[in-house]
Amino acid sequence: MSSRAGKEILIKAVAQAIPDFAMGYFDITKEMCNQISSMLARFWWNNQDKDGSMHWVSWKTLVSPKAEGGLGFRDLHSFSMAMLAKQAWRLLQNPTSLCGRLLKAKYYPISGVLEAQARPGCSYTWRGISMGIETLK
Repeated sequence: MSSRAGKEILIKAVAQAIPDFAMGYFDITKEMCNQISSMLARFWWNNQDKDGSMHWVSWKTLVSPKAEGGLGFRDLHSFSMAMLAKQAWRLLQNPTSLCGRLLKAKYYPISGVLEAQARPGCSYTWRGISMGIETLK
């Protein structure tokens, strides 16, 4: 697959969609997001490396929206934080759901969701949702 359009579709539809589930429930570190972005950048610029040509724009530019001159690739860390904030928003909007009642009983029985914090020994899921709560605030 050497066409730029084909690579763009492959990156957007497959490579950036793979970590979506994990990003919705776990805190994916900025370092890991940077490593994934680095792999995607190497894939994007792959054929040009063989020609010895220059990379005319940075990955940061490619991540920006098309209206701003980029290609609209995702900033994986920002997307991860948005997915975790979405989980926190669900707890705010539907506190009587099974998941909401379970998390309230275990992690914030006295306070509300916005006052809850991650504490030592909590689950990775709650730690991620706590990051989402901070993003919401």
